Amino acid sequence: MRYIFKILILGLDGEAVALYTIRAFGEEGENKGPYLELYKEVKALEDTCDLEVNAIIDVEKTDLDELINTVDGIIYFINPLKNEEKEVFDSILHDIRKISRNIPIIIMYYDQEGIFPLSVNNLLENTWLKYFDVEAFVNVRPREFHHVLHCLCIAMISGGSPLNIENAWMRFPIYIQLANIYFKKAEKESKPEYYFFSAQAVKKAAMIADIFNKEEYYIICEQAAFLFSKVNLYLEAAKILQNVDKKKAENFKKLYANSMILEGNKLFNKRKFEASARHYEAAAQWAALELEGEELKNEAFKLAITSWISACKMEHVFKIIKNLPHELTFEILQGFLPKIIEMVDFLIKEQKLLLARDQLRITVDDYQKRNLTEELHELVTKLVEVLKLLLTKLIEEEDRFSAYEYYYEIESVCETYDLELPNHDQQLKVLINLFIDNLEFGDAALLLNEINSLKLKKELTARISKVEDENKELLKQQKEENLRKNRGILNSYIERELQIIAESNMKTIKEANELIEKGEYLKAANLVKSQADFWSIIGREEIQAQMLKKVIDILLIGKNFDRFTNVYYELTNKSKKIYLRNKLTL
Repeated sequence: MRYIFKILILGLDGEAVALYTIRAFGEEGENKGPYLELYKEVKALEDTCDLEVNAIIDVEKTDLDELINTVDGIIYFINPLKNEEKEVFDSILHDIRKISRNIPIIIMYYDQEGIFPLSVNNLLENTWLKYFDVEAFVNVRPREFHHVLHCLCIAMISGGSPLNIENAWMRFPIYIQLANIYFKKAEKESKPEYYFFSAQAVKKAAMIADIFNKEEYYIICEQAAFLFSKVNLYLEAAKILQNVDKKKAENFKKLYANSMILEGNKLFNKRKFEASARHYEAAAQWAALELEGEELKNEAFKLAITSWISACKMEHVFKIIKNLPHELTFEILQGFLPKIIEMVDFLIKEQKLLLARDQLRITVDDYQKRNLTEELHELVTKLVEVLKLLLTKLIEEEDRFSAYEYYYEIESVCETYDLELPNHDQQLKVLINLFIDNLEFGDAALLLNEINSLKLKKELTARISKVEDENKELLKQQKEENLRKNRGILNSYIERELQIIAESNMKTIKEANELIEKGEYLKAANLVKSQADFWSIIGREEIQAQMLKKVIDILLIGKNFDRFTNVYYELTNKSKKIYLRNKLTL
């Protein structure tokens, strides 16, 4: 696989860093002011890395905070004989540690003037003890710098800390020593983070043990898994044991999925239902991909559904259900019905009637598709209850048109699902009177047919007649006013249409005149004829006649008499006479 990485090469002595980099890469690169920019392709086992390299020339003039945030790996040059350089590195390392992602770091102990008068082994051991996740190289010549890049590339690909295979055997006892130190600190100071550091050290020791085929490799892997599990990093534990003990690895995977469910439980208990639902879904999807059994996955999906119902978002419930096996889907839809009814009751109590209506509509639609007759009857009954509450509310608010729509929705639902239509006579009485008060007798008359009580129907009919008689003159004026307004609107549309027609014809005639100037009479005639045919298609024959006359004029000028005769006979008899009278001298 091919990777693209950006790395940083820096040190307090910018001149030494620049000179070493140029010699190592065999080119000067592009000078960007405070740093050199170079590019390098590095082979890392079976992978290839395309590196963008920024070699810092002047540390003081460089915005290191910005650069560090953009890089994937760092190589830092230090002269171990100069305490100032070590102090600056510690300061920069402190800033790097603040970044949330892992950035592999390699220290290059190097001096332009020659070999250090120090024990290389002691220098490396002291570095590994102080910086357990940092690798170090000593006195590497520029022509061998590719070893350093290779080590860094492997770390960037794996996402771990760098490890130089050539001296890894020296580092094995140090990792074991560090693991014991961190474990004792974790136990003594009750600081779980030290379990993590101990686990990281044992993991590296296991990697080295694997490389050198050490007998204790399997034991070390189990120790690393145990330490990762102490800080709930069950997935890391599973990865380490994957090729060592698959059964234990599977158990750690289950623990990881259960930990995700536990986080969802915590959010659910805090009434953060959407967040808990997403946690449960993530756990279920992960379990579906990584675990062999179905039990944990199904449990997590059911918990997600419970959370989405509690969040009053049934659309998410059905998104989950559509991807589940048929038998499990029916089990969930039947088993979760009481929770759905509880959700609707809660929304009614909170007076969130529109939300209750919408959630029920979504639910009824899905249950109907799956032919769950008994459950559907209960849901539809609840929907009618919510619609009745909305009808009452809207009548109280005197929103007559919305109330009118809800009444007919109730009627439609009852008819569709074979429910008995409730008696709404008293509510309809109030609604009909609202329409009568607003002189909207047509709507009032339609609703009058829905009244069950004959006595009430006669009473309302009499009131409609009475109010209508009292307002005859007003209604007549309103009718005339409406006609006047409608005529005005219609005339404005007609005027606009004629304007569009005129503009279109003028454009066509202009293009035709340009063709006539070039002597292309037949093309000009065909262009105008096409426009005339269009007006005929849409039923504007009078406009068509005008354009046909223009076509005939063009054909006469162009002396195309055969075509002239054909177009002439397309005119009506009246148009022919008018044209001949105006154009020809008899």
